[in-house]
Amino acid sequence: MNTLFNLADESKQLENKIVGDNFSMIDLGGLESLKDYVCENRDLNLKNTGKVFIHELLGLTGSEISLNYIPAGSKASFSHKHKENEEVYMVLKGEGLMEIDGKILKIKAGFVVKVSPAAVRKIESTEGSDLVVVIIQTRAGSLEQFTLDDAEIV
Repeated sequence: MNTLFNLADESKQLENKIVGDNFSMIDLGGLESLKDYVCENRDLNLKNTGKVFIHELLGLTGSEISLNYIPAGSKASFSHKHKENEEVYMVLKGEGLMEIDGKILKIKAGFVVKVSPAAVRKIESTEGSDLVVVIIQTRAGSLEQFTLDDAEIV
């Protein structure tokens, strides 16, 4: 069974994709254009409007990233948790609520929330405020080096 989400036929399609030896780049448009993307998993019969998964589009090998446009007064269609991956939610625009293990948190642009794998989570926008969120998903406990431990100044 395929567990990946791909752009649906009715989705806005990528306008530019450039792949070099050591990089890949895509153009999703501005934040407002996120509402025009639709991702789907046909095997699981799941479809999300306003969501783009970046893993396959960029060929990521260490994380999954999704960009999410949640219209005012909308909520995720289901709660979820993970087996191994923690998530970081970066709120770029708007206001909303996150429910994590039954606790309701108010969120707004500028907030960054880390959620452990086992936590049950759900997100929604408030009335009158579209919400734009970047979600970065990585395996919990996998980061061994970062910043100058991993970088080489050339």
